[in-house]
Amino acid sequence: MKLHTTNFGELEVNSDDIIIFPQGIPAFENLRKFIIIDHQEDSPFHYLQSVEEAQLTFVILEPGTFFPDYQVKLNKNDLTDIGIEDEKDAVVLLMVTIPAEPKNMTANLQAPLVFNGKRKLGKQVILSDSHYTTRHRLFPEEKLEACK
Repeated sequence: MKLHTTNFGELEVNSDDIIIFPQGIPAFENLRKFIIIDHQEDSPFHYLQSVEEAQLTFVILEPGTFFPDYQVKLNKNDLTDIGIEDEKDAVVLLMVTIPAEPKNMTANLQAPLVFNGKRKLGKQVILSDSHYTTRHRLFPEEKLEACK
């Protein structure tokens, strides 16, 4: 199928690649169909593009590159919602906020995206008893200073 997007132009999308968010994503509950677009080969960054809204694209990333100690404790209901029986089968990605100054990028560690790759289902999970926040810097100041 052809998908028209604001950021990537017209894309040819296989319907098997569409990920369904049965409950939508908080603040976008009415949008349920998304695809993942790779940024570049071997990049931790990807794009989560809405199939239903051409203008809606989220930057997402694999947590291990920037947050190697990141651990998510998912509850049984969250796993059941997307058909995952074993937590090890879950794929976890993080939403990224890119401000005007890219060195200040942050990732939302408190509300990761969790995917069931086999069933093509996704959910944004809110970690309620967590020390994580919605704005963890990808490039903390001490690391930026060390690069100067």
